[in-house]
Amino acid sequence: MLLYARYGVPYVWLIDPGQQTLEVYRIDDGAWVESGFFSGTDQVMAPPFVAVSIDPGLFWPPHGPSVVWRFRGPTGTIRGVPDKSVWYSKLLGVR
Repeated sequence: MLLYARYGVPYVWLIDPGQQTLEVYRIDDGAWVESGFFSGTDQVMAPPFVAVSIDPGLFWPPHGPSVVWRFRGPTGTIRGVPDKSVWYSKLLGVR
């Protein structure tokens, strides 16, 4: 996080999908200060997005079976994408 501070990044969110935790830090006089800790189904209202409530389920991989995507690689071959592709598409807003 030192590099982020050096370049003036004011907030950092550390997301651990496996543990289903989110730590939020802000820079204060050159030092990182924790400004929020969320886990499980806690609704996230944290800087710099304090005006909205974010569903933490967007950050956690799904439980149970999910659809496996397939796509054509640059060589035209079909490649499999891990089960978490559905979760990533939900997180990134890709359909």
